[in-house]
Amino acid sequence: TDEDGLPVPLEQKRLDSVIADLLVRLGPNGVLLGTAVGDGEQTVHLYVGVSDEVEQAITDWREANDNREIEVDLIPDEQWQNAEQWD
Repeated sequence: TDEDGLPVPLEQKRLDSVIADLLVRLGPNGVLLGTAVGDGEQTVHLYVGVSDEVEQAITDWREANDNREIEVDLIPDEQWQNAEQWD
């Protein structure tokens, strides 16, 4: 990270790759809403369907990136059907 807590370009490319891998694993079950970067951390906001398939995709993704500190919070959103516009 740089002095402002932002990733240097090479690290940002790596982070982008990690996020892209997650989106591939989720397929149509996940939509990227945005990211927030600062203080040496990156937060990724997604809409995801709630299913065993999604939970397994996230578990597999975390295991594939066990060299990174990844925290996952799945919060139910009953408005999931509103995200269908991105499908």
